[in-house]
Amino acid sequence: GNAQIEGDATALPVSLSGNARITGTITRSSASLACFPIDLAFTRQVLEASNDNSSIPAGFLNRGVLRGTGNNTLTLPAGRYIVDRLEVSGNAKLRASGMVSLFVRQSVSLSGNSVMGAPGAPITVLVESSSNQVLSGKSVQAIFYAPNAKVTLSGNTHFAGRLHAGQVEMTGTSKVVEP
Repeated sequence: GNAQIEGDATALPVSLSGNARITGTITRSSASLACFPIDLAFTRQVLEASNDNSSIPAGFLNRGVLRGTGNNTLTLPAGRYIVDRLEVSGNAKLRASGMVSLFVRQSVSLSGNSVMGAPGAPITVLVESSSNQVLSGKSVQAIFYAPNAKVTLSGNTHFAGRLHAGQVEMTGTSKVVEP
C-alpha cells in the first residue's frame, strides 16, 4: 500500500512494504516499550462512578454503544464519557465542543467517510480492551491511547494526533501525521 507516517515511529519491529514510508526518525527498539502511564482500571472505576454521559444527545447512546451513522453529526459537550463501544460509520461525524475524554471498554470502529474530531478540537480516546480497534474512516483528529490493543488504520484514513497502541497496522493509503 501507500501507508505513510509523517513523523517519528518507535516500535519493536518496524516493517514497511509496498510504497509505505515514514518521514521522521525510525527507532527500532530491542525490547518492548513499557509505557503504561495511565491506569485504565482506575480510570474506568472513577468514570463508572461519575461521568458526563447524561450530556450525550438523545438517540446516540444505546445500551453502552455510542453510535453515529448515516449523515448524523454528534457533538459532545466538554466532559468525560464512558461507553462499551464506539461506532461511527457512513458520513457520520463525532465532534467535540471543548475538551472531551472518551473511555471505551471494548471496541472502536470507524468506517466509511466517518470523521472523529476536528483540527484544534481532537478527542481523547482511552481504550481498555485488548481487541483489534479499526480506524478506517476518512479523518481522525485524536489522542488515541490503546496500550493493550492492535489498532488498524486502513483505507484512506488520515489520522492527525497521537497514537499509542500495543501494535499498529497501516494498510491502503492510511496516513498518520503529527499535529
